Amino acid sequence: MRILASRSKHKHVAAAEMFQVTALGIKYYEDFFQTPFPFEKYDQIFVPELRIGAMENAGAVSFNDAFLKPASEVTNSLKFRLSYICLHELAHMWFGDLVTMRWWNDLWLKESFADFSALMCLTECKDQLQKLGSHYDNPEIMLTKFIDRALNSDVKKSVTHPIEV
Repeated sequence: MRILASRSKHKHVAAAEMFQVTALGIKYYEDFFQTPFPFEKYDQIFVPELRIGAMENAGAVSFNDAFLKPASEVTNSLKFRLSYICLHELAHMWFGDLVTMRWWNDLWLKESFADFSALMCLTECKDQLQKLGSHYDNPEIMLTKFIDRALNSDVKKSVTHPIEV
């Protein structure tokens, strides 16, 4: 496992915590999927100006380096969000990279399952994660955010659409 960042941002990487969350996630997913980690390496790469929060590839994840801030600007919410995204992208190593959808119109399934997997890992591993910091006290809050977004979208005629057209 490696974490890579630009020279100007490397001092803001919470490497110890990120490695611990990743190792915990790998163990959880190996048990959950009943399949060993499917690749020889796992890199987490912080990329300047990445358009999205993160993107998985086989054995590597690119993160937007906007997550890397000076300690005085890092909130518990930001720490938790980065861990959640780390676990979401890690889930794709099994479901998305090892096993993938037939075509792009099923992308929603891969992404929804990674959300589900990350939430399950955060919830099931809550005791181990709390040892890393108080920002893991209530992982269920992420689930309520998903439900809130879904219900808010569902009541609007302009936003809702069938899962598959």
